[in-house]
Amino acid sequence: GQAFALLNTFDDFGRGLGPAFVAWMIENMGGRQKAFNIGVDGWIFCGILNGMLFWTVEKDEENVRSAVESMLIQHKDCISTGGFVEEE
Repeated sequence: GQAFALLNTFDDFGRGLGPAFVAWMIENMGGRQKAFNIGVDGWIFCGILNGMLFWTVEKDEENVRSAVESMLIQHKDCISTGGFVEEE
């Protein structure tokens, strides 16, 4: 859910500004090799963080299923009582 939306946002952001940022690093950090090494290090770091999503996906799915089931139960109660649901 939210994790993949965030991933997609930063992926698009990186595609747009990445080349400009690398060009800036080449000019200001001592050449192409150093700039690209920093870029690759950042890519590896982000890859590790993305890999860590592995441990959150199942819990995210469980939370969504629980929320949907809760909404369906409330909706069913609302229909069966003619629109009136008692608050707990």
